[in-house]
Amino acid sequence: MLRCRTIALTGALAAVTAGAAQGQSVSAGPVTIAPLVGYIKWDEGAALDDAVLGGLSAPYRVGGRFGIGAFIEGARPTTLGNYFPAALLSTTGNSQLFLVSQRVTVLNYGGRASYGFNLGRADVYVGAGLGQYTVFPDVQQSNAVSTFSGVSWEFGAGVEIAIGEGSGLR
Repeated sequence: MLRCRTIALTGALAAVTAGAAQGQSVSAGPVTIAPLVGYIKWDEGAALDDAVLGGLSAPYRVGGRFGIGAFIEGARPTTLGNYFPAALLSTTGNSQLFLVSQRVTVLNYGGRASYGFNLGRADVYVGAGLGQYTVFPDVQQSNAVSTFSGVSWEFGAGVEIAIGEGSGLR
C-alpha cells in the first residue's frame, strides 16, 4: 500500500469564514472550496522523491468546529532510480551503469474530517482522511498507457492562522 503523509506546514490557502477570521464562533454552513499548495513526503517504500503538491479541498462545517468534506490533490514526483533495475551501457573497453528514473503523475482523492479548536486569531485542528491514489507512469518511458491505484490514508494536526477576511494559512 502506498502511504503518504502531508507535512504539517503545507502552506494551504484555506478559505475560512469571516467569523472565524475574526475569532468568533463558526456556525454550520455551506461548503467552502479552498485551493491548497503543499509539499508531500512519501513513505520510503513508495520509491518516489518528495514533491510539491496542489489541489482543492471542499470542507463542510457540521456543528461548529467539526468539518467533513472531499479533496483532490496532485503531484509530479520523480521515481527513485535505486529502486528499479539499472541500465548497463557497454562500449569498447568501457561500461557505464545508469540509474533510471521517470516523472510520474500522482492523484490522491477522497474524504477527510477535521475538528478545530479556536485560539483567537489561530485555530488548532486535528484530522484524518481516507481515499485512493492513482499513479500515471510516463507513457513514453513505459511504452504503454497504464495506471495503478490503491488505498491512501492520512492523519495529522496543525495550526490555521487567519491572514485576512476569508483566508488563512495552514
